Amino acid sequence: MQIEKYKTESTVSSLVFTFESVGEKIINKRVIYSKFKNPEDIGLPLNANVYNLGFGDFNEQTGQLDDQIISKNGDTEQVLATVAGTVSDFWIEYPDAQIFFMGSIPEGEKPRRTRLYQMKINRYFADISLIVNVRGFTENGWETFSKDKNYIAFLILQKTKYFSIMKTQESITKNGYAFKRSTYNPALDYLEGQVFFKEKMDRARAFLKEHGLPKDIVDELNRKANLEKNTL
Repeated sequence: MQIEKYKTESTVSSLVFTFESVGEKIINKRVIYSKFKNPEDIGLPLNANVYNLGFGDFNEQTGQLDDQIISKNGDTEQVLATVAGTVSDFWIEYPDAQIFFMGSIPEGEKPRRTRLYQMKINRYFADISLIVNVRGFTENGWETFSKDKNYIAFLILQKTKYFSIMKTQESITKNGYAFKRSTYNPALDYLEGQVFFKEKMDRARAFLKEHGLPKDIVDELNRKANLEKNTL
């Protein structure tokens, strides 16, 4: 099922994206890909290339991003489709990266966003699985995503470097889904290098420090590192 996406704009690095949610009101949304720097400090291989995916509402008055607010703007499907659509731009620039995400947990509440993410992955899994590998984390550790499980966190990887061809064209269609490149807006480049969702990043780093990455991914990273070392 093809869901209409909002038009997005991005910074030069394709790590920050903005768009407007148009429903009962107009809300400025931002999508942020934040790299886990110094991965060895949290027990990951030195060559781990993992980014946290976060998004939230931009408050024009405070200049802050809020990833815990429930917008209730009547366009949840379109917002999530737009957020998911930014992965094509991201993977054009960072084809070997893994994307980690887990829902924000407002104080005193259950992780509603994590359940929401799972519901949407479940709904479109037949299509999603043609393009990416999805891993989910349960109390027993990382495993290949299954629609009948409840997960705490997610990790997604490109199956192939399919999106790399978008470097030379504005859009592609994959399995009936259209992916269109974001528009680069130089006026957004002031956002480069800023720290967003610090509390969420700290929680994600603590999670990865405790649980690590899936074993097969760690084994592959170590294999690549040893291969590079032996070719020097």
